[in-house]
Amino acid sequence: MVMKFEKSYPFPFNTEQIKLDCLGKSGIYLILNAINGKYYIGSATSKSDRHNRLYIRFRNHFYNSEKSTNINLRRAIIKYGKHNFSFNIIVFGDPVDILNLENYYISSLNPEYNILTSALNSLGYKHTEETKDLMKKNYSEERRNRIRQLNLNQNLTDKTKNLLSESMKLRHLSKEVNIVESFKQSRSKPTSVYNLDNELIKRFNSAKDIYKEYSIDYRTIRRHLKTGQPINKFRIIIKYNL
Repeated sequence: MVMKFEKSYPFPFNTEQIKLDCLGKSGIYLILNAINGKYYIGSATSKSDRHNRLYIRFRNHFYNSEKSTNINLRRAIIKYGKHNFSFNIIVFGDPVDILNLENYYISSLNPEYNILTSALNSLGYKHTEETKDLMKKNYSEERRNRIRQLNLNQNLTDKTKNLLSESMKLRHLSKEVNIVESFKQSRSKPTSVYNLDNELIKRFNSAKDIYKEYSIDYRTIRRHLKTGQPINKFRIIIKYNL
């Protein structure tokens, strides 16, 4: 692949230089396999000048891979050896832009080693409670206000504006497509709908059919299947067939 990087670190890695270059910075990185040209794209956000999340991510991928790294990348590094990989910074950026920028690069470059096809969508992936809390904070009203103020008080580069614009287009498109794709790929069990008196209304082959007939959001169906609580808006209860 041909791409211009802000920083590129081939093997043998100069870890001290990477640590120095990335200190206090946030950005998007790419780990490239020189043998087959496949790559992984990730991001890291440092919240202060003392933090060095990009360096930590580098260390985790290449030296602590048994603890926390993408399984596809981990297997590739084991197979080909870390000496056949390079660590590259695609772009450094403002922390508030990183998620959208990562989504742009993942969506447009389709990295072979990434498991998720979008930094903004994780259908089929189970997040830890810690990650869920971070995601909630990431989209809080406080964060939106902070981004609004930053945009009012500073001029974004044309490059960043274009990347964010493309990212948002891809985000909305992927959201619409993945709602349907999620059900296409699911292996839902035979499911039935009952009224509030627990009387059978209709049996379905899967929850997908309930989604089609009632136009209930798929996340709502799954949540109520899990909790057993009624969907008050439709005055129904959804259960898996015994």
